[in-house]
Amino acid sequence: MKHSQQAKPLLHIAPALLLTIFFTFQAAYATGETGDLTAKVAALELGMDGYTIGTKLSADKKKYSSKHMLSDAYEGTYKFSDGELSVVVAQKDDTVLALYQRKEEAGIDQARKMITGLVGLYSDPTAMAHDKLVYWAYNETGKIPEEKYNQSRENAEKLDVLATVKFNSDFSITDETLDEQQKGTIYFIISSDRLSKEFMGND
Repeated sequence: MKHSQQAKPLLHIAPALLLTIFFTFQAAYATGETGDLTAKVAALELGMDGYTIGTKLSADKKKYSSKHMLSDAYEGTYKFSDGELSVVVAQKDDTVLALYQRKEEAGIDQARKMITGLVGLYSDPTAMAHDKLVYWAYNETGKIPEEKYNQSRENAEKLDVLATVKFNSDFSITDETLDEQQKGTIYFIISSDRLSKEFMGND
């Protein structure tokens, strides 16, 4: 499966960049900082269908994964499907790194249904951009409110984002004049880029 640019930190990393990530984070992993980061991500309880990023696969899910493997995983990870959900897992210790779902040739009704499901799980989003991206951002204490997110942008302050939930669409999800027959790609991804970088390349 190919993903749009928003998923690039996890799903489209070039070999040269993987080497950079490996040497940058190798020392942190050795000192146990990865364990601390994993615990912080897990505490946010971001996930669905029995999977939570930052936690390890259960024995049943591990057994299930072996029969539903996907071939396009990157170094340091393996990937499998569970229904329409794809699960990205660290090879080292079976920690769940990301969950995503992608639909090709989707319509506006499918897009709205996907967003409604995410809002049901994660409440109001942190931000929306270009009428195509809906974004939930989390720091160590929980979801970053929209007001704080907007203030930080206005003041050019950097937010310490630990994990995100992102929905993206090829077409506007707010345009009421949109042709109901229009089709495009939609997807969501639940992930922590910081945690993924810690594990990738660390076999």
